[in-house]
Amino acid sequence: MKSKKILLILIIVIALIGIIALITNAIIKINKNYTLEKITDRNYFTLYKNGKVGVINTSGEIIISPDYNYIQIPNPTKDVFICSKNNSILVLNSKGETLFQNYEEVTGIPVTGTIGDIPYEKSVLKYKQGNLYGLINMEGKVITKAIYEKIESVPYKEGEILVQKDGKQGVINSKGAKLVEEKYDSIIGDGYYNQIDYKEAGYIVGTKTGDKYLFGYLDKNGKQVLNNEFDEIVRLNQIEGEDVYLITTKAGKKGLIKNGEVVLENVYDQLEYDTTTDLIKIKQNDLYGVTDLSGKTILPIEFKEISYIGIYIAGTKANQVINYDRNGQEVQNIYKKVIATGNENYFITVGQNNLYGIINQNGVETTTNKYTYIEYLIGEYFAAYNEENKIGVIDHYGNIVLGINYNLVQPIKGTNMIQVSDTESGILEIYSANIEQIAVMKNAKLYTYNDYIKIVSDTETKYISLDGKILTNKQALPNNTLFATSKYGLWGFEDKDGNIVVEQVYDMVTEFNKYGFAGIKEGNKWGIIREDGTIIVEPKYEISSNVEPEFIGQYYKINYGGEMYFTDEVI
Repeated sequence: MKSKKILLILIIVIALIGIIALITNAIIKINKNYTLEKITDRNYFTLYKNGKVGVINTSGEIIISPDYNYIQIPNPTKDVFICSKNNSILVLNSKGETLFQNYEEVTGIPVTGTIGDIPYEKSVLKYKQGNLYGLINMEGKVITKAIYEKIESVPYKEGEILVQKDGKQGVINSKGAKLVEEKYDSIIGDGYYNQIDYKEAGYIVGTKTGDKYLFGYLDKNGKQVLNNEFDEIVRLNQIEGEDVYLITTKAGKKGLIKNGEVVLENVYDQLEYDTTTDLIKIKQNDLYGVTDLSGKTILPIEFKEISYIGIYIAGTKANQVINYDRNGQEVQNIYKKVIATGNENYFITVGQNNLYGIINQNGVETTTNKYTYIEYLIGEYFAAYNEENKIGVIDHYGNIVLGINYNLVQPIKGTNMIQVSDTESGILEIYSANIEQIAVMKNAKLYTYNDYIKIVSDTETKYISLDGKILTNKQALPNNTLFATSKYGLWGFEDKDGNIVVEQVYDMVTEFNKYGFAGIKEGNKWGIIREDGTIIVEPKYEISSNVEPEFIGQYYKINYGGEMYFTDEVI
């Protein structure tokens, strides 16, 4: 009977251990699958005044007095402000209360290569106790104990934190989950980064023997793919996708590895990847050849020099230059240069006459070399320049779509539209991706926003959606209650029903922003008005900027020393 009880207890203990293990693994998995906080709006902004900085909110109220040399706002939706003055650091909230006083020091963690414009880790802070560091969240909850000698961000791996313990480095994420064990002497991200997925980068890890480092490679999940036996490892970050190509150096010789498998042994003096041809130039014993990314020989190692003319390869042998295509077939190339475009089907050529033309992906000439310059625009369209430096639009066959008589032709970033303008007439025109005219305006400026573009003249404003549709200001700004309106060249504001709320007496106005403030301009000076019609600041600010001025409360936005602030100083 006693033995049965013992057996039952053992079974229960084993079951509990199994359940605990499952729960622990589940927690680890959840913590490893962290998601970065997406910030679409801000609650707080840095204020600049009299050479010092403070913080304002979206109403323009001063939250932190401008008494500090520097202020970090790690997350502009949280009222956590790290304020530095006279070599001392305070963490304050929006009420001016001191936070996290049980720590010696709390600071934000600067990051590089972020998605967005916030230069700090948005969910964690670094704290110090004694000579060691740990992580807390924005509410002050401890994520890790102060057990690390160093804490900093991993470049291009936002949400991942480099930590050092007992002289060895590892990586944790912003939830404290361990991604890389603390057993390396150095760790850097491999530099891979795109706007879709910030987690795709792996790690180049180093171990030190004497005064020499040997490097290995961990994949994005922290799994060791290459042992630490290389003098150098460089990822070919120009190649997007799941495949990871690494150029490795061992004993001074270079090789190529794809997803952990050797493509080219470490026997070459040089490996050089070309993005246009997608080929590798190799060097051995002072001679050059070419391979593709699978290691297949395109040109044998027998050339004194290899260079690229766009999609063509120029090989020098016995003082003779022979031209080849990307498959290693000899061609009679008549071009000095071939330039890749944003469309893989077309390339821009520079002929022996130094004039520009277009060929397709098969090397077939579709536009003869007759223009002084050509640059790619959109779809199948190009900007073409003549000898008078006038610009027009041609298709890839060389047909003139817009006459060559403009001073500016360029794509509008973030849209499928182009803008063209003529300085003599002052006309600005907007065209769709099919080169159909969307809008035309005289003496206008163009501003781009997240959801639309805006063109503004002294007498009118037009809004255009990112897909090329004309909008009213009421359609473009559905959350606003007042809207800019003009009459006889002067501007004011009306409500949604067209009733005039602010008389049209200003030379220019901006629309009200999401915080309820707009600019009013008289002559060359700007003032500020609130959405209830109250003038906060009479026109006095002379604002020189390529972007439309922005206002909060009595303050306007400036770029000072490469950082954005709001100020009420006349600068």
